[in-house]
Amino acid sequence: MTTLFKATLETAKILREVYEGAASALGTATTLIDTGLILNQDFYKNGTIWLLSGTGVLNKSRVITIFEADGGVFTFATVTTAVPSGARYAAATDRFPFWMLRQALNQVLQEYGVPTYDTSLTTDDDQVEYTLTAGVQNVISVEMAQQTTEPYGWVEINNWHELNGKLYLDDINLPLIDAMPLRLKYLAAHAEVVLDDDVLNNMFPIEFLKWAAAVNVLRLKYMKPEEDVAVQWQEAIRMKQAMANRYHIDRGAQPHTEVSSLLMASDGTT
Repeated sequence: MTTLFKATLETAKILREVYEGAASALGTATTLIDTGLILNQDFYKNGTIWLLSGTGVLNKSRVITIFEADGGVFTFATVTTAVPSGARYAAATDRFPFWMLRQALNQVLQEYGVPTYDTSLTTDDDQVEYTLTAGVQNVISVEMAQQTTEPYGWVEINNWHELNGKLYLDDINLPLIDAMPLRLKYLAAHAEVVLDDDVLNNMFPIEFLKWAAAVNVLRLKYMKPEEDVAVQWQEAIRMKQAMANRYHIDRGAQPHTEVSSLLMASDGTT
């Protein structure tokens, strides 16, 4: 199970900005103390801290509001309880702030979507036009059952198109039997992940997700002349594709051939 906490941390590690350490003394619900750090005042200000162990604070991330060089004190928004001595943590500067990591991850989730099945439609032997159920769009495949109860014996229908919230079965030779279930595979939107314990769909292995998010983060940085991330960005792009190939991850959102021609015709490009 991959949570937003884990995904942001692993993405930050890909970006090579993460320091890991342990609290050297008992802190409070808003502070972690690591006297072993020798850094400038506010070195980590507006960066991110991830709490990796400790009863009551495990798997909590926070934006760092103050970093005090004298005593190595991180200050952040309240967690459940005082951060104990020995609690492990990870910290990153504000070069890649938490909002950017979270935004990049949500962009990946929206880009790929979640393959989902809808079986709310049934055939009508005189009908080729069907109104899609609310929320069903970006249809990937259409199948027709061969009987009304399990096992349905799904058979894929190849000639169809989706347009303006409707599904059209285009094959005039298709033998439609009345009241047979249709199964539509489509891309549903992934719910936005906001909180540390929000869970990402398990179709996205963390090995893929962290590289895909890193691509999005580095794209933002690449647009700024003062940021020299071209090599790092290219590496992330290469690794994203390698992980997509390894785990057989595909957007699945490539338009159906019938849809492509209709879209081109509607915008005047053909």
